Amino acid sequence: MFKESYIKAPHSANLIRKIFYCSKMKIVFIFLFCLLISAKLTFSQWEHIATIGNNDLRGVKFFNEYSGIVVGEGGIWRSTNSGNNWTNVYNFVNMNSISLLNSNLILTAGDNGTICISTNEGSTWINANTPTNNNLYSIDWANASICFCVGANGILLKSTNAGFNWFIQNSTQTEDLKGIYMSDPLNGYVSGGTSKELFGATFNGGTNWTYPLNQTGNYINSMYCFPSFDKIILVGSNGRIRRSTNFGSTWFLNTSMTSVTLNSVYFANDNTGFIVGDNGTILKSQNGGINWSTETSATSQNLYGVYFFNTTIGWAVGNNGIVLRNGIPLAMTGEETELKDYALEQNYPNPFNPMTTIKFSLPEDNYILLTISDILGNSIKTLTYGILKKGNHTVFFNGENYPSGLYFLRLEIQGKHNFSLSKKMLLIK
Repeated sequence: MFKESYIKAPHSANLIRKIFYCSKMKIVFIFLFCLLISAKLTFSQWEHIATIGNNDLRGVKFFNEYSGIVVGEGGIWRSTNSGNNWTNVYNFVNMNSISLLNSNLILTAGDNGTICISTNEGSTWINANTPTNNNLYSIDWANASICFCVGANGILLKSTNAGFNWFIQNSTQTEDLKGIYMSDPLNGYVSGGTSKELFGATFNGGTNWTYPLNQTGNYINSMYCFPSFDKIILVGSNGRIRRSTNFGSTWFLNTSMTSVTLNSVYFANDNTGFIVGDNGTILKSQNGGINWSTETSATSQNLYGVYFFNTTIGWAVGNNGIVLRNGIPLAMTGEETELKDYALEQNYPNPFNPMTTIKFSLPEDNYILLTISDILGNSIKTLTYGILKKGNHTVFFNGENYPSGLYFLRLEIQGKHNFSLSKKMLLIK
């Protein structure tokens, strides 16, 4: 009897271990499933953040995460809160293109030969002297003094005094030119076409141009040239994506992801790039333009301009004044309201990758300190501090530069009331 019970005991133990193992695996499975759902929810972060009237918007550029410029029908608009709100700062002519040398040297080009200059982050604009009434579609700085601009009917303009005065150069083309890029005062590229795909190069400051790509049947709307100058991406009609890695001498035609017209291309770095086009089309590449995948854009409007401040924060603009944003800049907004208690909400989403939203409430004006610490208790980021008005407040945190792991969010209240609130945050990449 003793021997028989001795034999059954390990069997029971094994059964318990099996049950425990199955339960543990079920928990792991549920956890992994939640992570998968979270990853899918955060994969594409495009959201419609603003509408600027019914104007077709043609271009967008930002100096930093908060301040930027949009151009289009009705002129030029400026934002200082990451694109949530816009102020019209120039409304005389439709504008089509923006070029930033820095926040205090900005050029825009538009219809009827209009070129405008700003030297104060886009707050005010001065009209330049130009020798043409052709619509202008693209403008670029070669350095702080020399600039180039292209437009309808092959018009090519050059300035040697920081864009204040312009003269005509011969592009040898009658087709519309829609893109220009100058790596320096001597070397640059143009692209465009109305009935054919055009790409031209100059190596003597625009005096002479050669056109290694001059093919009928489609047209090019936008060009991006990598800092190395040898690698170029062109996009245009019928889902056209062309790529060159030898200064435009030969071109690879990418397998088309779409048949819609593609209107603008921009790369945040050598690997990560975006294309926008008709019907809300957004494409993304993570290998320098070799392959492209489709992003969810949350709109069916035609998109004409795209710009990224870094790999996670970018903007796109298009028909009927639509402004989209990808990612949430680190910023804070406040809403004053009557509250009875202090509160720190759980960040959302959680787990997150890499963006998350943090909300807290103050029933009265107070000095506060909001920080994030690692699992060892070391403070890694101060999100905001100082005297804040009573009400609801929102802070956005970008974890792009931090490793996966558990973090602690801490809200310290100082002054009349001294205490703190905390929450756990999980970053998973």
